[in-house]
Amino acid sequence: MIIHTVSFRIKLDYEDNFAFRGRIRNSQTMFIPRYVDNKFSHYSSTYKDVRFIFDPKKYKHNLLIECEVDKIIGESNVIEDDLIKFEEQFSRIVQEFLKMNFPIIITKYPLFRIDYKYDIRFQNDLEIAIFYEIISKTKDRCHNLNKIKPDDKDKTSLYYRPNDKIDNNGKKHFKRGRMNLNCYHRYYKTHKEEDRYVIRVEVQVFAKKINEEYNKYHIAKELVKYWNEDSYSKYMRVYEDVLYTQDYYRIDVAINKVKEVKRMRPATKKRICRLLELINKLGESKGRKKFSKEYSQSSFYRDMAKLKELGINPITFGDIEENTLKDIECLKNFLAKE
Repeated sequence: MIIHTVSFRIKLDYEDNFAFRGRIRNSQTMFIPRYVDNKFSHYSSTYKDVRFIFDPKKYKHNLLIECEVDKIIGESNVIEDDLIKFEEQFSRIVQEFLKMNFPIIITKYPLFRIDYKYDIRFQNDLEIAIFYEIISKTKDRCHNLNKIKPDDKDKTSLYYRPNDKIDNNGKKHFKRGRMNLNCYHRYYKTHKEEDRYVIRVEVQVFAKKINEEYNKYHIAKELVKYWNEDSYSKYMRVYEDVLYTQDYYRIDVAINKVKEVKRMRPATKKRICRLLELINKLGESKGRKKFSKEYSQSSFYRDMAKLKELGINPITFGDIEENTLKDIECLKNFLAKE
């Protein structure tokens, strides 16, 4: 179980909120105003790797407190037994900061957000390039996914949302939902040689999802309820709907594997090969639409299930007409290792 970031939202009563805001505006605290596009965004301060955020507009009666777990406990691999150690050190840092800035006593830390992480280690630049190609062909609802490139100037988040979400103006919108899938090349964040071939994938669980879990299943908004292997596995499993669990094959290899299946009708083989070609060329969403028009929606789901049975990922890499990746036929799917 690996947790990256946790965030808590502390509700302030009216008197504390009013006094706290006055001290911040009069520069009597360590909070600094932050601006986005020359417009005021919020106040924030960082103390011993813990970030304190006060947003008088968006969260006007609340103080947000967040941190990266490994920085607090000094270990990169976080396990369930580290919870008490984290809570003690985190609480001590928070109380120190508040004592220096404003006399607020916090006894409870309602969970606002939690990020789970997993690092995929590749062997070389070629495997990294293949991974970028694969994620560029995933579902369209993973907006911005095709912008993930080995360049620190590019956006790294891929947003996982319901299909065809329309705003009041009739346009598709991409506001943050209950969860967000995040993916980026670690090397361009850390510039450490050990991260040169590492891709970080994260599942960010936001307040909407935490509130939903509380309302539906009475799961308390407490860190202890999410700091466990079951929760980690549950949320990381979201990637299975995006990247699947089968190994990724070069397109020509995948087609040959289908053709070599003995107990399958020739017409079925032809249809499945067509599905692989369309997804390889157009990506999953557009490939699915074209395939469903040529055959049917039920054929799409049936053939996707057949590919899973055969152990072939529907997302392939390489170009069937210009085979330039002769040195690699298959890329193991990291989800299969979980």
